[in-house]
Amino acid sequence: TTTLIDAMLRAAGRQSRLVGNIGHPSLPQLRTAPADTVFVYELSSQQLGDMRRSPPIAVLLGLAPEHLDYHGTLADYLSAKENIT
Repeated sequence: TTTLIDAMLRAAGRQSRLVGNIGHPSLPQLRTAPADTVFVYELSSQQLGDMRRSPPIAVLLGLAPEHLDYHGTLADYLSAKENIT
């Protein structure tokens, strides 16, 4: 999904950087990107668990009983993923 969004932005002539779990680490990219760059982040549910602000546009993909070894319960897993919205 992130690769497709990045490709669509680039095809439309926008500056785009694919960062996060796919692509490049985000912090070095933030320092060097032009001001009009759109950042397309791929984030895990573990990373989302601590988020306090959501980006202006987000895509929440399917919810399945995965990563319960980390989150403990399906409710906690859903709660982490909901932080993106």
